[in-house]
Amino acid sequence: MKRFTESSLYKTLIAVLGGVLFAFSYRVFIVPLHLMSGGFTGISQLILRFITFVFHVTPPSNIDVTGIIVWLLNIPLFIMVWKIVSPTFMLRTFLTVLVQSACMVWIPAPAAPLMDNTLTCVLLGGAIAGFGVGITLKNGGCGGGIDTVGIYSAKKFPEFSVGKLSLFVNVIIYVICAFSDGPEIAVYSVLYTFVECLVMDRIHEQNIMTQAIIVTRSNNFTDEIIHHLNRGCTVWDGCGGYDSTPTHIIMTTVSRYERRLLNQKVQELDPHAFVTYQDGISVTGNFEKRFDA
Repeated sequence: MKRFTESSLYKTLIAVLGGVLFAFSYRVFIVPLHLMSGGFTGISQLILRFITFVFHVTPPSNIDVTGIIVWLLNIPLFIMVWKIVSPTFMLRTFLTVLVQSACMVWIPAPAAPLMDNTLTCVLLGGAIAGFGVGITLKNGGCGGGIDTVGIYSAKKFPEFSVGKLSLFVNVIIYVICAFSDGPEIAVYSVLYTFVECLVMDRIHEQNIMTQAIIVTRSNNFTDEIIHHLNRGCTVWDGCGGYDSTPTHIIMTTVSRYERRLLNQKVQELDPHAFVTYQDGISVTGNFEKRFDA
């Protein structure tokens, strides 16, 4: 129990750290360059501009109200998903969004970009933001916004494309950005988001499906896959090509994160088993997408 608690606490801290890194990138790279972020952060930036323009309200100079708007937009999403995710995931997500929003409000933004080369700032900032979002997701948390909508949709409507929703939202944000701030700012904003998504996808292993085929003489794999990984599998009886020794051929689908757990079981049960993996497969049917780590 102690080990589980320590592991859970560690993952919670790393998830929150990811939120801090995202907020750091926003304040240190996006704000000085006057770029637009994607997702709920970009929506919050547009809302702040709308309020400032329509109501002639000048935001305080010592804080960034965007972070407050991000927090307010996420509250309905917390209510929406709290019944369909685990308490641990909900706690990590709540803490991550809370700390991330606070950091977006209070982290000081430089008066000028850190580097003279705008492209370097965009690439570095996008990479830091993507790394932050990635480690949050990898450790069983979520930074809120469209990610939360994606979790809800994956549970309720498996065929719903979160990627298309995210693309639609970001296109609207950057079209508005192009008209209000000019095409150069819009292009740099798109590049920032592209790098962020690229880095995030490399880290977020739960989102990558892997097909595993195990050829073994052990009879214990089926129970381990079903009860330890809580995944289904299909088993065929086969024979070795050299000596016709009876073997079991087991096919299962796991996330790339779960692949490491499967590897550990393979080494425990049959170190001589022959295993092949295929990453990035498309899965339809009765397959549960998991977000907890």
